[in-house]
Amino acid sequence: RTPRGASITGRVTNASPGYRLRDMTLLLRLHDCPSADTPRDQCPVIGESRAIARPDVPPSQIRAFTAHFGFVGVPPVVGRLDWDLAIVETRATAN
Repeated sequence: RTPRGASITGRVTNASPGYRLRDMTLLLRLHDCPSADTPRDQCPVIGESRAIARPDVPPSQIRAFTAHFGFVGVPPVVGRLDWDLAIVETRATAN
């Protein structure tokens, strides 16, 4: 967490032999789960943010990335905070 939201760091592998991965759009959702054993799909979403990471990965290589997410109007967590992350879009160019 950061004062303004959240940051995620990681590594991404470009498995394409002919395309360069330029950027990817990530979606981060925050969930307020009533209890520790409540399945995530039964926990209400209390925050959602998209961020673009630009790792610029050549074909068949790995690069690090960081994405910064901002959240507005997130209510206080009543139960247990849980989250999920998805890659919702990528942009690549011919190498």
